Amino acid sequence: MKTRTLAIAALALLMANSVSSQTVTLRFSGASADNSYVRLDSVQVCNVSRSWTEALAYPDTVFEVSPIGIVVAQSEAVALQSYPNPFRGTASVIVSVTEGCDATLCLHNLAGQTIATSKRRLQSGGNLFGVSLKKAQVALLTVSTPQGQSTIKLIGCGGTDNAIVFHGMTSGTEKRQSTQMCHNTDTMLYIGYATINGEVASTFAKRNKLASEDIVLTFVPGVLNGLFSVSDSTWVRFSQGNLQWSATGGGTAPTTHTVAGGGTAYGTWRFAPNQWNCIASGNNNADSTYTGWIDLFGWGTSGWNNGNYFYQPFNTSDNNVSGLGPLDFTNGYGYGPTDGSLYTYSLLGAYANADWGVYNAISNGGDAPGFWRTLTSEEWVYLLNTRNGGIVDGQPDCRYTLAMINTDSTAVSGLILIPDNFNGVSNANVTWGTINNPTQWSTSCTYAGWQELEAAGCVFLPAAGNRYGIYTYNDPPAGYYWSATQSSSCNAYLFYFRAIMLNPQSSEFRCYGYSVRLVQDVR
Repeated sequence: MKTRTLAIAALALLMANSVSSQTVTLRFSGASADNSYVRLDSVQVCNVSRSWTEALAYPDTVFEVSPIGIVVAQSEAVALQSYPNPFRGTASVIVSVTEGCDATLCLHNLAGQTIATSKRRLQSGGNLFGVSLKKAQVALLTVSTPQGQSTIKLIGCGGTDNAIVFHGMTSGTEKRQSTQMCHNTDTMLYIGYATINGEVASTFAKRNKLASEDIVLTFVPGVLNGLFSVSDSTWVRFSQGNLQWSATGGGTAPTTHTVAGGGTAYGTWRFAPNQWNCIASGNNNADSTYTGWIDLFGWGTSGWNNGNYFYQPFNTSDNNVSGLGPLDFTNGYGYGPTDGSLYTYSLLGAYANADWGVYNAISNGGDAPGFWRTLTSEEWVYLLNTRNGGIVDGQPDCRYTLAMINTDSTAVSGLILIPDNFNGVSNANVTWGTINNPTQWSTSCTYAGWQELEAAGCVFLPAAGNRYGIYTYNDPPAGYYWSATQSSSCNAYLFYFRAIMLNPQSSEFRCYGYSVRLVQDVR
């Protein structure tokens, strides 16, 4: 991963009751789920407490001093970035300087030997170079200018030659001036944008105060753009679809995946390709050898041995326990973390590995454990009943609506979650119904309308039904989504909705198969 930053913003804030100011320095960089470098296209600095936003464009941004406000000062004299890193063949290295100057680029191996050099005139802004290493090795690239010097570590996996080649300029320095006010106790939100595989992705970092720090904005696949508060101090983003599991990853041969703590476990986890996707009656085939996908799970069935009888994603209430027979709703204590007695625990703390997202690598969600989690019961309640939602047709605090969306001419019933930062879309393809109240599937939209809503951050929870034993039920349509919170030795809390009813804190038997929708914390 690179050692320098995309943009360096020095924020001078006007302290309360004082003419003097304190300088705060923020250094932003981008990374992927595997910690490799991601080039940030831009960063938005948002003061949530005072409702203002300022933008930093690649490769650096200069905000000029305002007598009463904030100053974002010029980035350091020489800043380096590389991507990818580690690399095979050629790495792209961007040398950003605050003013044009002569520079010497020198590539050394760890023994201190010079293996490549380049001298040239750098222009103000970003100068792009290609750097290659002849063999697999670690090397240091140092850029020396009259204004200063900077060094970056490069990890090569093999190439054709040791070389430094100039490729041209990137976008230049941008200047902006702000007269916005800020204080070191303000809540700050930093939004990073990057182009990944040809598509624009975003990620967020939240801070409860303004302070100097290096901020790494991590881009994890499979996360949606919408911001949702689930407590007074916690924001989350939802996964791109409901959680699914297959013994073979949809192929023919058994598969494995990485789990928390190291090692591997059986099968493959993924998010549904689209928010509306449901497996439906395919869940009737739930079995350790089933080659298809399932998406209705007993509570706490992450695959982690939590001390109870059933913890595998394919377990159903029809499974037998020696001497006990099947564990159904009459003795549902067979599911969920336990200490060996009837006393059971939530999917939290020492038992967090029983949470599907904490324990497992999600193949299209970063492919590493620990990126995701399940909402608690209290968070579901806050999400549906308490938070300040978005704006729909001028109406504030819009949190949800029951809806019928069209995908490819197929209508799907479900619930649309409206993000906190939602401020409406074109009404041509969306007909809004009842907001914050379960009144049939009153909101409707075309496929184009749903694409517009999704791009604006809306989340769709399909009414995917439920499974008991090896039988799936969804007539009339209803949605059941597990929480991470236990309610008794046999039950756990979940979020339940249907056409005329919604309960964010329903308590049901753990042996039932319900949907799982994971979230990612805005850190």
